Amino acid sequence: MTQAPMQNLSDSQLKFSYWYVTNKLILRKWLIALMILISTLFWLFIVWQMVFYAIDGTFEKRNIQSIISDGSSWQAVNNFAPKPLKITDAKAISDGNSKYDLISGLSNPNSDWLATFNYQFISSDTTYKYDGFILPGQEKYLMDLGLDSPVANLQIINLDWTRVEEFEPIYNQRYQFEISNEEFTAGAKAGDPNVLSFDITNHSAYSYWSVGIQAFLYAGSNITSANYIAVEQLKAGETRTVNLHWNNQLPRINDLEIIADVNILDQDNIIPPESPVGDPR
Repeated sequence: MTQAPMQNLSDSQLKFSYWYVTNKLILRKWLIALMILISTLFWLFIVWQMVFYAIDGTFEKRNIQSIISDGSSWQAVNNFAPKPLKITDAKAISDGNSKYDLISGLSNPNSDWLATFNYQFISSDTTYKYDGFILPGQEKYLMDLGLDSPVANLQIINLDWTRVEEFEPIYNQRYQFEISNEEFTAGAKAGDPNVLSFDITNHSAYSYWSVGIQAFLYAGSNITSANYIAVEQLKAGETRTVNLHWNNQLPRINDLEIIADVNILDQDNIIPPESPVGDPR
C-alpha cells in the first residue's frame, strides 16, 4: 500500500502550507498592488521628465544657440585656448661673401603655454628644418645661418601646445644663467677672424645636457651679424668660457647681445642628479 505524501511533510512545512493556503488571496492582492505601485512610479517619472523638458528644454536649447551665435560668449570659451604666436618678417643679414644669415622674431603672448614646433625658412635655397620652442611669455629670435638666398619666409609646422601651471617660480628656479666677461676682438687685418669671448655660468641647481647660445653683433642700433653655439653638459654651478668666431669682414661693432636659449621645461634636457656627466642620455 502506497504511503500518502502528506505523511512525509514536517510540522514546519505543514504549517507553512496551511498559512499559504489561508493567505493566498491576500498575497495575490499585495503582489498586484506592488506591481501597480511600481508601474505608477515609472509613468510618473516619464511624465516628470517630459514636463521638465517642456519647461527647461527650450531654455537650454536657447542658451546653446546663444553661445554659438553670441561672439562674446564664444570668445569666453575660446579664451581657454592659447593665443597664436606672433612672427615678424624674416631679416637677411649679408656676411659680405654672398651668404646670408636669416633671423625672424617670435613672441609667445601666453603666460601659461609652452609651444614646441619645427621651423624652416622657405626660400629658393635648400634650407633645413629645425626643432624649436618658445617659453610662456617669451620673445626670441629664430635663425638659419649661411644661406645663399636673402629672401625667405619663416614657416612653423607641427606646433604643439603644453599647458604650464605656475611657470614663473619654475623659470626663476631653472633659468639662472649669467653671461660675463664679454669681449669682442675684431680681426687686425682682412682674413683674420673676429672673436667674441665670454663666460656663461649656470647658477641654478639644474644641470643641462645642452644649452644653446645666440649671439648678436650690433652696428649702431641694427643687428649686423648673428651666431649660434651649443654648450654641452653645463652642470649646476659651472662656469664655461666660450669663443665664437666670425671669418667674414664686419663693420665697426658698438654693441652685442648674448642669450642662453634653453627649454628649461624639457625634462629630457635636464641631467638627472645621479647621472655622471659623460654618460649617454
